Amino acid sequence: MNNRQDSYLSNGSATKRRANGALTRRELMGALGASALGAGLLGTTSRPLEAQTAVCPAGGPIVDTHIHIWKLPRSSPPVSDFGTYPGTPADGFCCTINASNPSGAVPWLQQDALMPNYQANWGGRRVSQVVVIESSVGVAPANIIQSNLWMLDVAANDTNGPDGGSKILSVVGALDTTESPLTFELQLAQLTTNPLFVGIRLGDLGSIFTSGSPQTFANLQPNVVQNIKSLAGLGLQIDANGIPGAVLAQIGQATGISIVMDHFASEGNTFAPSDAWKADMKAAAAYPGLHIKVSDVETLSEAGVGGYTFGPSQFQPIPDPTQYYPVMEFLWNLFGYKRLLWGSNWPVCRYGGVLTDPVDFEINIWESFLAQQLQGRDEVMYKNALRVYGPGSSSRV
Repeated sequence: MNNRQDSYLSNGSATKRRANGALTRRELMGALGASALGAGLLGTTSRPLEAQTAVCPAGGPIVDTHIHIWKLPRSSPPVSDFGTYPGTPADGFCCTINASNPSGAVPWLQQDALMPNYQANWGGRRVSQVVVIESSVGVAPANIIQSNLWMLDVAANDTNGPDGGSKILSVVGALDTTESPLTFELQLAQLTTNPLFVGIRLGDLGSIFTSGSPQTFANLQPNVVQNIKSLAGLGLQIDANGIPGAVLAQIGQATGISIVMDHFASEGNTFAPSDAWKADMKAAAAYPGLHIKVSDVETLSEAGVGGYTFGPSQFQPIPDPTQYYPVMEFLWNLFGYKRLLWGSNWPVCRYGGVLTDPVDFEINIWESFLAQQLQGRDEVMYKNALRVYGPGSSSRV
């Protein structure tokens, strides 16, 4: 077992290069071709997936701060948490049944998502390390610790890193912050002995708001703030999905915790976000410990391709990087480069995967934007990740 608990990336500007086959930047850029946004075609193979040897990325190190992992069905070993995402006939379907998809089947998503699968395409191999984010939808309280322990076990035993150690930097797990403080602290105690556990994500285990009430700080359920204070006191952080930025800023101010809003902070999947979203981002920016995860960037093009309904089909994202720039510039100017983190949302990002390697596509969009800036590339692509998600980080805020 290879339990690597420290990042092999450095916050310094220099990056060590391996002697066994790492390419120079010029060689890599040549391999990528003349177009910085050439889409990578998905390959298929009948052979079992194997770990791939990583190479130094063209623009420098990359930490993908948002991937999910699972082994289906989740109701069977090794996962055994009985989660309902992404859904199988054995596990049930949490979120994929709708009027246009009554069966709930989403073939491109409902398959094993493990590190060899991530490594199978060029985009995954460009990435230096990843942060595993929980996907514990539908997991009952009796199984939530198992859900976290399985992810931590995968992280500890992974050998897909360039040095044969773990490619997984850390794990953001799942706990219910509406539980009683005693129950919550007992659950935390079972996870915090592992330094790879760096926090939890809010949003997948039910609402933190009182049922039927507006999503405001005043309507948070009892125990939420106290339990988040417990996380902050242990030097942990929270990711948040689908929670208003204004509320998260107030939570941060009340607890001092480091916060990451996932997936462009629910921007709306358009190149022209609403004034309401912009106002919420301005409220979110008031708390200096709140970060925006600029993940799933291809979804900004959904409206531009006529919309997309989550289901069996996939869409082809717009390849022109400049169309993504206005939203990126808004967040860049509001939060600054030290509060943005790149992530892919693999394998869910494969909905934008028609003839496209979505991780590679997302990297190229962001590298194109960052190349226009005077500074900040390394912060967005890996240094901020090491601060926010690094095991043993002295300050995640």
